[in-house]
Amino acid sequence: MLCIQKLYIRNLLILVLNPSSASLPVTMSCLEDKNGIDQRVSRFVLPIGATINMDGTALYEAVAAIWIAQMHGSKLNAGNVIAIR
Repeated sequence: MLCIQKLYIRNLLILVLNPSSASLPVTMSCLEDKNGIDQRVSRFVLPIGATINMDGTALYEAVAAIWIAQMHGSKLNAGNVIAIR
């Protein structure tokens, strides 16, 4: 419960701004100042996590498009798959 209260400002900012790199400084500040996380850890992990999250969303959309095409019986060649990506 205490952790949720400490991250209230970060969660409010995320709701307003959408999860993006714009909320990273506030997230880092909350983790370092209010939760005592080492600065080296937060400044290494958070930017990587944000980037992976963006890449993961793009990968999910491409895989979903390929899966839908396969479910409809469409034959995809290498050119089609590259165009989806």
